[in-house]
Amino acid sequence: MEDINLTTIIVALGGGFITYLGTKYSNKANLEKTNTENADVLYRKYQEMVDKLEKKVDKLEAEISEIKNKYEKEIAYYQKLVEELEDENEELKNENTILKGGI
Repeated sequence: MEDINLTTIIVALGGGFITYLGTKYSNKANLEKTNTENADVLYRKYQEMVDKLEKKVDKLEAEISEIKNKYEKEIAYYQKLVEELEDENEELKNENTILKGGI
């Protein structure tokens, strides 16, 4: 009788241990699959964010370039105007000197 009880206990423990090992490996495989899927989802989300940010950066760079060109043209215009006014001022100084009885 004790042999039957001992055999039953050994069979039950052996079956339980085999079930434990099977579940352990199955859970490990499921966990790896879930981690891989999660990593893929995260990668796609971050890639979308990077793409959006790259588009924004490109847009901002274009706007900055336009503003830079605009102000460079304005600066050139005003530099030319200043030169013309300096020349006119020099002519008026000379005319003033002549009118005052100089040269």
